[in-house]
Amino acid sequence: MFQKYLYLVVVILSFAQAKAQDSTVSASQTSKASVEEVKEQEARPLLTTSVTFEYSTNTQRTATRGKTEDGAIYLQPILNLGADYKLSVVGAITENFKSGDQPKFANTKIYFISPKWKIIEGLSFNPRVGGWAPTDQDAYDDKSYRGALELEPQVGFDISHLGVPVSGFYRLSLRQNFYQYDRSNTGKSNEEIRITNRVSTSVSILNWLGVSLDARFVQGQTYSKVWKERFSLGESVDVSLSDSLQVSVGHDNSGSAFKPDGRTSNIEVYDESQSIYSGAVTYQF
Repeated sequence: MFQKYLYLVVVILSFAQAKAQDSTVSASQTSKASVEEVKEQEARPLLTTSVTFEYSTNTQRTATRGKTEDGAIYLQPILNLGADYKLSVVGAITENFKSGDQPKFANTKIYFISPKWKIIEGLSFNPRVGGWAPTDQDAYDDKSYRGALELEPQVGFDISHLGVPVSGFYRLSLRQNFYQYDRSNTGKSNEEIRITNRVSTSVSILNWLGVSLDARFVQGQTYSKVWKERFSLGESVDVSLSDSLQVSVGHDNSGSAFKPDGRTSNIEVYDESQSIYSGAVTYQF
């Protein structure tokens, strides 16, 4: 299955490259576009950074019933490399308030972003490639996690030119994980390959108010060649207090994609035992 996805990625990349080569403009248009691009590049800062503070909890009332309260701080610097090429790093510190454990670093994502390639009006192709650094000490020690490589072809859409304030993307993530051993300290087989299909959509209600929907279907293959499927469905209300400050409140339901029989769908928008509610504040500078 993983080879089929890789073949699909190669086909998409070939199509996008051919599309870019076929698009031509006149000499005068090229000169004008080049001047505008230079001005736009000069106006862009070399480095932009966003920091997000997030709190999440579920609906359970006591710890014995599975009550959770978690906090996280995400830091994402983005380096502008020029010509719309970017390098981004996403680091996070997480804390489980109910466990009493100390805050810890999550694994760090590092990825390279290419420019958007226009397919047609309102539709673009935007591949990303990168990996994960093993900065989660628990995963490093207990699961012998040593990092990952990831390829993420993405197709974006924006139909605001039709008078409909809707945009979003479909992203296929292909991840190859690396472990020192194929099993964790508890004897559980580690995940070797992960394939994630993600669809995200945003609707702008007002200039400062929007609604976002996010759906993910994740397939993971362990070193024992066993496939496991998971899902995640999320909704959020996003408020822009300024150009640099945003607040969001959301709900997410995730879990196994199939019931124990392996055939019946377990995907639901809301499940009291699995639903997570969250609030986040993001500041960009």
